[in-house]
Amino acid sequence: MTVSSLNNRVASSNSATRNLILNLTDRGKLNFTNLDSSCEYADFLENQTQATSRSINKLATTDSALYPSRSAPEIDTAFSIMTTSGAVLHCVEHLCWISLLCRTCCDGGSLYRGGSGSGGEFVIVVFILGILAALVLGIFGSSLGSAILSAIKIHKASNEISNLKHRNRDIYLNVASFQADSQEKAKSKAVAIVSVEANKHLISAYKNYRAVKISFLICAIICTLALLALAAGAILSIFFSGPMAAAIIPAAIIGCCAGGGGLLLTGLISFMIASVYMSKKQNAAVGHLNRSMLYTMIADQMVHNANEYNRNEISQTVVQQCIANYPITVFNYRERSYLNAGLFSHNLNTQMSPSVPSAPPPPYDEEPPPSYDEVVRSSQT
Repeated sequence: MTVSSLNNRVASSNSATRNLILNLTDRGKLNFTNLDSSCEYADFLENQTQATSRSINKLATTDSALYPSRSAPEIDTAFSIMTTSGAVLHCVEHLCWISLLCRTCCDGGSLYRGGSGSGGEFVIVVFILGILAALVLGIFGSSLGSAILSAIKIHKASNEISNLKHRNRDIYLNVASFQADSQEKAKSKAVAIVSVEANKHLISAYKNYRAVKISFLICAIICTLALLALAAGAILSIFFSGPMAAAIIPAAIIGCCAGGGGLLLTGLISFMIASVYMSKKQNAAVGHLNRSMLYTMIADQMVHNANEYNRNEISQTVVQQCIANYPITVFNYRERSYLNAGLFSHNLNTQMSPSVPSAPPPPYDEEPPPSYDEVVRSSQT
C-alpha cells in the first residue's frame, strides 16, 4: 500500500468520525449530548475546519467539548404514559357506566319499546366505540410508540458500531502490513493509528448510547403490557359482566386490572431507574467523545499542519501514548525512530536558530582584587 492510499483511507475515516460525533449531539439526530454552537469545536465538527494547537491543548488539559444532555425524549414519554394510565382509568369508569345504562334501558326502561330503541342503542354503541378508540390510541401513541422508536434507534446505533468496527479493522490491517522506511511514511502510519484510537472511543460512546436506549425499550414494553392488561379488563367489564356472566369472568377482570396496575407501577419505577442509568452513561459517553474528538483533531493537525504539530508537545505526547498501545510488530523500533527523528531535527533547528543577543556581562572593577596577605591582615585586625 502506498502513502497516498493510506492517507486517503485515514482522511475518509476522520471525516466520518466528525459526522458521527456530531450525530450524538443536540445538533445531530440522536440528541444524546450537548455541544456549544459558539465554541471552536463546533466549527471543527460542522464546518470541517482545521484543528489548531490552542483548541487541542484546551481539550487535552482543561476544557470539554461536549456535556451531558439535561433532557431526553424518553422522560417525556414516561409522563405521557402516566397521563395515558389516568385516561385508561377514566375510560374504564365511563365504559362501566355506559354498560350499566345499557342493561338498565334494555331490562326495564321504555326507551327501547315500540321500535324506538334502535336509535338509542346505536348512540350508545357509538359512545362505546369512541371511548375504545381513544383507549387504543392512548396505548399505541405513547408506550408502544416509544418502544418502536427506541428499537429503531438501537438498530441505527448497532449499524454505526458495526461500520466503525469494520473500518477500524480495515485500517488496522493496512497499518500492520505497511512498512515505513522514511519519516513521511512513519508519520502517515502514526496518523492512521491515532485515527484507529479515535474510532475505538467513538465505538464506546455509541455502546453507551445503545445501552440507554435498551433500558428505555424495556421500560416501554413493560408499560405497554400494563396498559394492554388494563384495556383487556375494561373490555371484559363491558361485554362479559352482569348476572348471567360466568364466575370466571369477574375474576379475569380483577386479574387484568390488578396485573396491569402492578406492571404500570413497575414500569414507572423502571423509568426512574433508567433515568439515573442514562445520566451515568451520558457522562461516560461524553468522556469517550471528548477523547475521540481530541485524537481526530491531532490526526487532522498532523496531516494539514505538520509544522504546528512539531511545535506542540501535547500533540506529540498523545501520539506517543497511542503508539505505545500497539505491539512492536505493528509499529517497530525503526519506524518509531523515524518518527522521533523528525521531531528531534525540528527541535534542533529551533534551538540553533538565531535569537536576540543577550546583554554583555558587567565589566570588572578597575582595581585588582585583594591579595591573600591583605585578606589575612584585614581579618586579624
